[in-house]
Amino acid sequence: MLVLARWRGDRVGMLVMLTTLACEAFADALKLGLRPDPAVYVARFLEWARPRSDNRAD
Repeated sequence: MLVLARWRGDRVGMLVMLTTLACEAFADALKLGLRPDPAVYVARFLEWARPRSDNRAD
């Protein structure tokens, strides 16, 4: 979880960075002739970064 450590205190910045990487990966898949599912990219790049449910601050 080095990404979480690097972006500690800047969750918005981290999510912007992850969204940018997801979009780049999606575009690369299209260039390769693949038919990527956008929901899969969202899940892979962003869903794990949701706020913790234990209500602790980042």
